Amino acid sequence: KAKKRFRKALEPSLGRAHFAIGHGYYNAGMIKKAIAAFRKSLSGVPSQDAYLQLAKIHFKRGQMKEALAEIDGAERVQIAQRQSPKRRKSAREAIYWKGRIWSLRGHVLGLGSDKAAAVQAHRKAILAWQELTRTGVDPSTQAEIHIRVGRSLYALGLRAEALNHFDRAIDAKPSRKETYAEIIAMLTTY
Repeated sequence: KAKKRFRKALEPSLGRAHFAIGHGYYNAGMIKKAIAAFRKSLSGVPSQDAYLQLAKIHFKRGQMKEALAEIDGAERVQIAQRQSPKRRKSAREAIYWKGRIWSLRGHVLGLGSDKAAAVQAHRKAILAWQELTRTGVDPSTQAEIHIRVGRSLYALGLRAEALNHFDRAIDAKPSRKETYAEIIAMLTTY
């Protein structure tokens, strides 16, 4: 309606607005409302973000089949964006989402019965994160990459290497508060 009326679409899109609302509900512990908002965000222009948030919710509820279905949805969006010249993302962004998708897939499969597929997914995630590092990212992104690589290494049983990546995450940008919280939260679960 805004595009028709003002010749310019709303920024951010309605889908992004629903995604932000979903995050608010999720952070407030209103999971049913969060799921509804994430679903609404997908009804417009689907995003990997919304699919992965839904996958995380299912994962935390122990609903692995549903989590994998949401991850598949994120992957479909990733493939569509790679193939569509209109919605094509930068190569760096495409690698980032590839890493996020494979990381979560590895964690979900790791709690299921297909341990070999979980190992393969974590390895693909690590390769994607290493590829992203080679593109020359800023220190905050570098810290995030080290945390994500560390999580996959930890899941693969490579504890010393994982801890080394957590140290490297802190060294990449010591002032990034999220780094400490993410590392502590991850290690506490183990």
